[in-house]
Amino acid sequence: MEVNPDLIDAIANKKYNEAETTIHDILAAKMQTALDQEKIGLAQHIFNTAPEEEQLEMDFEDDEEEDIEDEDVEEDETDEENDE
Repeated sequence: MEVNPDLIDAIANKKYNEAETTIHDILAAKMQTALDQEKIGLAQHIFNTAPEEEQLEMDFEDDEEEDIEDEDVEEDETDEENDE
């Protein structure tokens, strides 16, 4: 842990209000750093699940191809019925 010279000077000179402000600033900076790290971790977790979503898209595309093939089969059957 780094020693903050402003904090030491404020305490040594019995300027407790300044020391309090300095402590609050130090704690706020540490909390912001912790929050930023948590945001990074959450973002990594969210974006590391992307390949599963891509797989779902690929499966969806396969379904479209099957639908097209089904339509072709239905058209062929209709054509055969009309030929008879």
